[in-house]
Amino acid sequence: MDLKSKLILKSITTPANVHDSQVFKQLLDKRDKAVLADSAYRSGENQTHVLEEIDADEYLMEKAQRAKPLSEEQQKRFKIAEE
Repeated sequence: MDLKSKLILKSITTPANVHDSQVFKQLLDKRDKAVLADSAYRSGENQTHVLEEIDADEYLMEKAQRAKPLSEEQQKRFKIAEE
């Protein structure tokens, strides 16, 4: 989605048995300046694609684990992404 115009620039339709994360890389290109996505899209391969191949800022959510809350740095990152 383009933040200025609020228009969807690209979409991919998949069957219900295909998780969205399977087409994650296909939705991104060099025009993207930042990528915001929930924790289902977090993987080393996706992070490498976003940070190195398309050179975008990466805001892939991280989940806190039981007895291991998000660090202050992680919390700040996601507050910035929300703005």
